[in-house]
Amino acid sequence: PSVGSTFTVGNGDCAVFEACEYKNSYHSMQPTIKVILNVELDHVDFFGNLDNVIASFRQYIDTPGINGENIAVVNLDCENAVKAAQGTSADVKYFSINREADIYAKNIDLSTGFGIFDVYEKGEKYLFTAQLSVPGIHNVSNALAAICSARFCNVSIDAIKDGSYKAARPFHI
Repeated sequence: PSVGSTFTVGNGDCAVFEACEYKNSYHSMQPTIKVILNVELDHVDFFGNLDNVIASFRQYIDTPGINGENIAVVNLDCENAVKAAQGTSADVKYFSINREADIYAKNIDLSTGFGIFDVYEKGEKYLFTAQLSVPGIHNVSNALAAICSARFCNVSIDAIKDGSYKAARPFHI
């Protein structure tokens, strides 16, 4: 609603999109970075059971991007997402709202409905305090996924904080 559409088009050499796992349609995609927010029993008419969903995500995570890189940013708070990433050839980074990970949140405050939290990098390295303009704990997790992806691309902390973009490492979808 904030942009009057279901998508927005910017400029630059990167794109972000949501891929659906139904009928393994995402297996034909070759993004440089795959962000796995959650893996749940869904589309039972196709997958039948949770083990098949996890196997499908594992195959997706294990598929290199079009330029040969294979990077996955995975929610450490989702047990099934972690299972899907295990044993893959991907360079996996984890994010979490509950515990230490490659990128994680501490001091989460949802008292206004909008997340305010401190962002840390593995090893207890404080990066900055984030304040979201969208409500809910799930958006804190989503923000961490975006921050983790940006750090993977060597985007500066200042650029992440102010929402600008200048990746030191190119990537493609």
